[in-house]
Formats: sequence, structure tokens, C-alpha cells
Amino acid sequence: MYYNPYPHWANPYSNPLWLYNEHVQPQTVLSPPSPFPSINTQVLNTSALRFQDLLKQADLLASKIVNSKEFAHELMEAAQLSNTKKVDELIVSTGITLKIKTNFSPTGIRIELNNDENPGECCHLLMTLKW
Repeated sequence: MYYNPYPHWANPYSNPLWLYNEHVQPQTVLSPPSPFPSINTQVLNTSALRFQDLLKQADLLASKIVNSKEFAHELMEAAQLSNTKKVDELIVSTGITLKIKTNFSPTGIRIELNNDENPGECCHLLMTLKW
């Protein structure tokens, strides 16, 4: 059995009868107001919908690379020759209608797909492919 060295009047929580007393009314605890604005998921939902468009367009490019060895060869060859215009033309030829930005190196290519109408809006998808 647990021995409490303090009398029950010194620590009311030590008296089990007080803890389970049905006649004691619970007290309402007020929490401070949240420093954050109320949650509104409309912008998040819109961003997610627009991001789905990016994923569909990225899938067009990935499918073309996977299904066409000739296309993959042309893309790599244009990048090795530092022909940015040709690389961009090849990417657009897959059916991509979004703004693109490409960077390539001897180890791979980075393609940024962008569907924001104004700078800083939604959304960007960065594809990094190794070769």
C-alpha cells in the first residue's frame, strides 16, 4: 500500500475520495486564443488540383522517354551538344503545354514544370533525371 507522508488536507489529490467524488463539478478550462488564423483549405485544394496537372504533364514526358529510345537518344545528344533550344523543343514535342525550364549536365537533366500565372503563385514540379 502507498504511504503518503502529507495529510490529505495538504494535498487534496492524495485523497482518492476527492478524486472520484460525483458531487464535485468539473471546472471549465479556458485556453488562450490561437495565434494562427482559422483553417481554410480552399487554397490548399486549388494548389493540389493544379499540381495534378503538373503530374499529368510530367507523365507525358516520362512516358515518351521510357517508350521511345530514339527520343531519349535525341534528348541526350542535344544536351551533350549544349543545344538548349533543341532540348526544349523535344520536351514540348511530347505534348507538354506548361512553361518549362531546363538545366543539364554530363550526369543528367533537370526540368522544372511551372503552371503559375503570376510569379510566386502555384505550382512547380522539378524532375531530375540521371543519365
